[in-house]
Amino acid sequence: MGLFMRAYRHAAIERSPSAPAHAQKLLSVAGDFRNAMMMFYGAELADDFNDLFTKFIANPINIIEGFNSNNRQLIDQSLRSWYSDAIVLSNFLNGMNSYWDANQWRIFLHQYIQLEMEMITSVIAKDYEREIRIFDRMIDLASIMGSYMARGLMAHQPQSEPPPTP
Repeated sequence: MGLFMRAYRHAAIERSPSAPAHAQKLLSVAGDFRNAMMMFYGAELADDFNDLFTKFIANPINIIEGFNSNNRQLIDQSLRSWYSDAIVLSNFLNGMNSYWDANQWRIFLHQYIQLEMEMITSVIAKDYEREIRIFDRMIDLASIMGSYMARGLMAHQPQSEPPPTP
């Protein structure tokens, strides 16, 4: 997701005609996660996750549009929405899997938002060296989040019916 977000961020801020294609690819990442989640949790929970995750990853699109159009109200509203979506997503993940702590997910997602905002403002300022340093930190965070998610998936045992009595 980080690579697709970075490609979108640069295309959108630079007002490249490729920005819509990058946005479409970025938003499709949620479907990939949905498909993986479906194997563990079924279609209904996977679909709910897909909706929440798509909403979460769409927020930078509005924030960048706010910067491009010099619309501070859009930036502020989108940032508030992004943090709110992070809380909802954190609580949902905790409800899916008791090994995923809502507070831990909230910390991860808030760190992600902070790093994304730093990268957005770095690209706008054309401080590409700073953006690369922040991107390296983002890759580290993504690795930690992925490991946390994988550990929860491995620890989670689907509830099954008790074996029949003889």
